[in-house]
Amino acid sequence: MTRHIRAMYWSNIAPRMLDGQAAALAALGYTLRQDEATGTAHDAWIETTLAALGPDDTILLLDIDCIPLNRAVVERAFAAAEAGALFGVAQAANHLDAGFIYDAPAFLALARRTWEMLGWPSFAADARFNVGARLSAAAQAAGVAVELLWPSFTLVPRWPLAERGCYGIGTFYDGSVFHLFQSRHETAYAEAFDTVARAVAEDRPIDYLALHARANSAAMQGLNVAAEIRRRARKFRRSAARKIARLR
Repeated sequence: MTRHIRAMYWSNIAPRMLDGQAAALAALGYTLRQDEATGTAHDAWIETTLAALGPDDTILLLDIDCIPLNRAVVERAFAAAEAGALFGVAQAANHLDAGFIYDAPAFLALARRTWEMLGWPSFAADARFNVGARLSAAAQAAGVAVELLWPSFTLVPRWPLAERGCYGIGTFYDGSVFHLFQSRHETAYAEAFDTVARAVAEDRPIDYLALHARANSAAMQGLNVAAEIRRRARKFRRSAARKIARLR
């Protein structure tokens, strides 16, 4: 039985994010494999990766902007997977079914044998399920345990999590996992990921209040920029309309 920790990324991910994630995992004592898979859909990469595992192997799948904060959560994840359960962070696809909470493949541990036993459920998104959600639905239907880590702190709340609160940009799960979200956009929030990754790599406490203050300052700056763009667009449309009227 072999344990694997894998993440995929596209070429639009900043190198500092790759380095930060790798450094954090290394500091915790784990080997992380990051696959450059530009042009390959996330669900297709997951299925290919699972299919290539040995029959008794387990895997911890990570989004490229997600890191464990301690060894305990990684060991707990693998222990659950080796016992035949799913173990991951809670997420809900609000555009599909806001009430269905599932183990998201941002941080998801499972055994290849469990995937096989459940009938190789697809990880693809469709009109009913987001990426990876079908696996949790299949597990629940088969009586397989679905263990969830719940949000404990979020820098910028964005999305409801059924009756359990919300999650968003920069979500900490159970004080043990950090997921930035939307890292394909090189935004001001990338600094939060750098800060958390360095804290893990250097075995330092995380200053949650400072992170929150910086993230929300960035959020307000973003709103101000968006408002200015809308203002200029309205001004341009009015000017264009006047010029067109004069030509008539």
